[in-house]
Amino acid sequence: FGPYIDNFREIAGLVLQEKAGTMVRTGDELFAAVKKILEDTALHREMGTAGKRIIEQQGEVMARTVSIIMDVMKQ
Repeated sequence: FGPYIDNFREIAGLVLQEKAGTMVRTGDELFAAVKKILEDTALHREMGTAGKRIIEQQGEVMARTVSIIMDVMKQ
């Protein structure tokens, strides 16, 4: 993800802390990060596992967020 995380600073920090993602600042950094993740099987498995763990830990928050989004989309 990019550096503009004002609306989700807490979860972005958690993603970085748990090594479930990486922050990039430029298109070149994004390309390099995606390339590294795709080429390194162990890395993308570790990041995927870490991301899944975050989602499981944040399940209630995620469910409420999805509910709000679905309500807005129905309007």
